[in-house]
Amino acid sequence: MDEADFFRRNKSHWHHVLVQPNAKLNMITKGPGSERCIELIKMIFLNSSDGVRELIKRTKEDISNEVDWNETLISNWRKEFHVELPKVDLIDEQIKESSESDDSFAEVRDLLDSSEEDEEESDEIEDDEDIFKETE
Repeated sequence: MDEADFFRRNKSHWHHVLVQPNAKLNMITKGPGSERCIELIKMIFLNSSDGVRELIKRTKEDISNEVDWNETLISNWRKEFHVELPKVDLIDEQIKESSESDDSFAEVRDLLDSSEEDEEESDEIEDDEDIFKETE
């Protein structure tokens, strides 16, 4: 995105959002512009069209009707800048999967299962009625 000058402040898609549309392109330091910018970038990275119309509508209402974001432009940005991130499995899941067919790992599976149960139980707060009784 940086190499494609997406973040350059003279790009029209930042006018009224992050910069004043004047000759000096003064930065806007207050208001919802930065929030809308973050929403837009998340939408591009996640390659999701969910909420595009709402984002455009809120941006025009909250910032300026002259903001030039539109569905086609955002769709093009998604195609151009979306990156497919690699899937990462947690080590616990890898151990379980690799050991499911091997009986020699039965103890490891049992330990993992019991540690998960302990975590679930530790989240509960015990109700001890005797806690406030006076001691003699």
